[in-house]
Amino acid sequence: MNSATGIRTRLLAAIVGVAALVALGVSVVHTIRLYTVIAGAEADSIDNAARVFFTAVDLRAREAQTLVEGLAALEPLREALARQDRPATLALLAPVFAAAKAQSGLNQMQVVDSATRSFLRVMTPERHGDDLSAMRPMLLAANTQRARQRGVEAGVSGLAIRGMVPVVAPDGTHLGVLEAGAFLDDALLARIHPAGVEYEVFVRDGDKIRRLSGSGQPLPEAPEAALRRAFGGERVVLPAGADSHLALVPIPDLEGRPLAVLKLATDRRAFTAAEREAMVVTALIVAVSLGASLLLGFLLARQLTRPLTHLTGAVAELARGRLDTPIPETGRGDEVGGIAQALEAFKADLLQRRDLERQAEAARQADEQRAGTIAGLTRAFETDVVGVLAVVTEATSLVERAAQDPARSWRWPPSRI
Repeated sequence: MNSATGIRTRLLAAIVGVAALVALGVSVVHTIRLYTVIAGAEADSIDNAARVFFTAVDLRAREAQTLVEGLAALEPLREALARQDRPATLALLAPVFAAAKAQSGLNQMQVVDSATRSFLRVMTPERHGDDLSAMRPMLLAANTQRARQRGVEAGVSGLAIRGMVPVVAPDGTHLGVLEAGAFLDDALLARIHPAGVEYEVFVRDGDKIRRLSGSGQPLPEAPEAALRRAFGGERVVLPAGADSHLALVPIPDLEGRPLAVLKLATDRRAFTAAEREAMVVTALIVAVSLGASLLLGFLLARQLTRPLTHLTGAVAELARGRLDTPIPETGRGDEVGGIAQALEAFKADLLQRRDLERQAEAARQADEQRAGTIAGLTRAFETDVVGVLAVVTEATSLVERAAQDPARSWRWPPSRI
């Protein structure tokens, strides 16, 4: 692998890595925000489901209270109650009760005397006379305080939504309380539950907790510990399932103490679908981001490393001594152009150094040639001088011998000359 390929690989890996980190960070933030929004929406759906229940309960109590308020103002009814005439009272209330039961589902109507004893149960006329003061605190408050009351209260026949008003005789004497309502039974819950929400009501039965009613099929069971926490006044949200979200909400009595517990289930299939869709969208975003960054990184790496490859080739040629190699990319205005221009200046220095070396080599060769010529001349001169000296020496020798022996004939010049 050459240097350009290594740089390209590292640059591509860096770009893809950064893009992957950014995409991962964006997806994590998006997922966290999504789940936060979904959790908030689910909490809102639970709040809305509970609000719908208590609003429906209050509307039903107001409806019952409005009904008995109108009845309590009827002069014939007040006179019948003042006479304690049970048959006449029943004759006046029974038709109204039947119509209300058929139209709005009210299934409880009762007259209580001033001592909080049952005077007449319109739905079961044969049952009367029992003291309700101990088990009906809201009824007792309405009777003793002579005030209108409404809400949820347990009774002899079960838990019911009730509205009640005091009844006064024509002479102003307090006669008791007239109440009406609807039991919290399956029919009532089926009537008031909205789409996508199911209700169940739980009550205490001694030390046990039992299901009183429900709006449809039984909901997933809630742990008894959670139910007891709800009966302690705590609102409990249970872990969400795939299709529903469960919550336990206390139903308070007149004094705010938990009288029963509402278990509600909201349909979370839409939230589950939204979660799945968001995960798919997030995965697509990450995949597209990585693909785009890979392509962009490849193009950028190629655009950057291609001129580097050209420059690397030029450097290799210069290193081989080919100083006539042209330097590419010198016209660029970026960092690569700066490198190319620096390489061009380096090439110019190399050329100048080569010229200087050539000039120096030529001068050296000229000096060697001159020195050789001088040495040759010197050797020739030395040879000539030696020859002359030899002749002189020989001549001198002959002169000396001739001087010593004048009679001898000496030949001149010597034979060596």
